[in-house]
Amino acid sequence: MHIRKRPSGKYQCIIHLNGISTSKTFRDKKSCQIWGREQESLIDCGMYRRVPDRLTLRQIIQLYLEKCVPLLKTQKSVTDQLNRLCNNYSWLVDMQYKNIKPIHFEEFKNQRIKDIGNIHIYKNNHRAVNKDLRLMSIAINKAKYLWIYPIRNHIRYIKFLPESDGLYRKIRGYEHRELLRCANTIQKAFLLLLRHTGARPKELLNVSWTNLDQSRNELTIPWDINKTSKGRVIPLRPFLAKWLYKNLSQSEGPIIKYSYTAFRFWFYRRAKERKFKDLTIYHYRRNFVQYYADRNIPLPKLALITGHRSYSMIARYYGHYRLLK
Repeated sequence: MHIRKRPSGKYQCIIHLNGISTSKTFRDKKSCQIWGREQESLIDCGMYRRVPDRLTLRQIIQLYLEKCVPLLKTQKSVTDQLNRLCNNYSWLVDMQYKNIKPIHFEEFKNQRIKDIGNIHIYKNNHRAVNKDLRLMSIAINKAKYLWIYPIRNHIRYIKFLPESDGLYRKIRGYEHRELLRCANTIQKAFLLLLRHTGARPKELLNVSWTNLDQSRNELTIPWDINKTSKGRVIPLRPFLAKWLYKNLSQSEGPIIKYSYTAFRFWFYRRAKERKFKDLTIYHYRRNFVQYYADRNIPLPKLALITGHRSYSMIARYYGHYRLLK
């Protein structure tokens, strides 16, 4: 450890030990000596960490794509989103990380909000911007806590854009009956499950007959098809379990042997033909939550049935005054 006094009156500590070189400047000599001893101790113990000179945000993202994304259930969407960031914002991801400041992420936010694709779309781009910032923050935190890079997550200083309070569109009884009237048996079974379980559409397309208990009128959503990787049990109305056993064949595999894409296109065509404005498949899930929230079902019980991790998530997505209190 070598300490020298700079012309400015400050003290610089210079360390060359075990092939590692580092230095830092302090206002007083005592602080300089304390820091030098701490760094030498860390180097001797093999615990010294520093930011590699050529480390970039792109390398952090690629490391996250290789090590962490394969363990996610939404691999394709996350991969596409990160690749889009790397392709469209190379000025940020190719900058040396030690030179990145919070202002650079603020500039990214201001540019990303204008990158809306269709300039005539009626919705703002706030949700997409916040999603990109959260995903980059996750990748940086993984590099910080899993690969022990001594870096700072500057995104925590960035103010996120305001998003919608929630989306709720009540499904009228005549709309549901009209869709049932023009549906075949499999489509009708899917509509009934959407209406009376509140489960996510892709969960219902993967549940099997072994997950349906007619004696107890319960439908189990296994952990491996649940978005939150946690199993849950949904109580069913007695007529629904009987109807499914009566009208569908109990062969091996899922209860609903149907393609999500095929059902989505069928649903949108039928809704458009009958001029059902802004009606989507996911509104069945929102309608289920709102129906029971209006009837004062305990919020913990509702979260267990619908598979939400937190009560605030229900309030944020469905935005009803009873849930926001």
